[in-house]
Amino acid sequence: MIRTASVYHLKRLPDVEQAAYGLRVLVMRRWPRGIARSLIDRWMPDAAPSSELLDAYRAGCLPWQDFATAYRAGLSISLLEQLCQMEQDHGTLTVLCWEPDGQPCHRYLLQQALEEHA
Repeated sequence: MIRTASVYHLKRLPDVEQAAYGLRVLVMRRWPRGIARSLIDRWMPDAAPSSELLDAYRAGCLPWQDFATAYRAGLSISLLEQLCQMEQDHGTLTVLCWEPDGQPCHRYLLQQALEEHA
């Protein structure tokens, strides 16, 4: 199973509830402020959008649909295979980023790409 979550939401959960998230993979270019390394099992900055792509989206120069298309086009098959293997090895893989749940975020795009790849 592939899940998504905000790393800040996960941080607030008791340890018992965090265990249900399986292997927790952070997909951000930079480490988020206030997040302990022990909360994350694996950090994969290469799974995050490029800094240029993210800056263009945040500046309003790139609509979400164009951002999504460019991000997905930049995902390598080897990255998707590596993440799918992690899911197989651990049963549950949770893709983490900082945006609140439900907000536009590349982690949802990555989840879709992983589900399509599997």
